[in-house]
Amino acid sequence: MGGDVSEDRTSVIRALLADILRVSSRVLPQIDNRFAAEIGASLAELDLLAELKRSAQGRLRMSEISDKLTISTTSVTRLVDQLVRRGYAERVLSQGDRRVVYAVLTQEGAELLTRADPVSGPALEDNFGRHFTTSEMAEMRTLLDRVLDEAGGDLTESAKDGDPGSESAAQGL
Repeated sequence: MGGDVSEDRTSVIRALLADILRVSSRVLPQIDNRFAAEIGASLAELDLLAELKRSAQGRLRMSEISDKLTISTTSVTRLVDQLVRRGYAERVLSQGDRRVVYAVLTQEGAELLTRADPVSGPALEDNFGRHFTTSEMAEMRTLLDRVLDEAGGDLTESAKDGDPGSESAAQGL
């Protein structure tokens, strides 16, 4: 009987992880497309700008951005390049160590985040939030945080400033 329970549990785990991946692969592009059409910036760009806005000194090293957005430093470099070209961010060399480069939010980037406010809430609600109550979403975050705690991440880390129901791009917008 113990083998059956384990097989059933493993099947449920597999199905749950597959569902999480499907939701991510279907919902995130819908949100991204809406942001691109209505704001003129991608979800990833807004995510990075929101992280810069929340940062203690208004700047982040590429490795810090990579950690916060859970993307490779190569992807961060490309993303920062796009934002710099469009005037939403700039690169600043560290005065203490010229090998360290910071991404810094520009005034134009801050204005883009402000313009994104009225679009992001409805886009996030329409494509995801409307399916759940606020307490259900908070509970999902708590449950997923158990997994991330051991995997070296923390959903609540960036929400400690008083917004426990949001994350990354959703939080800063």
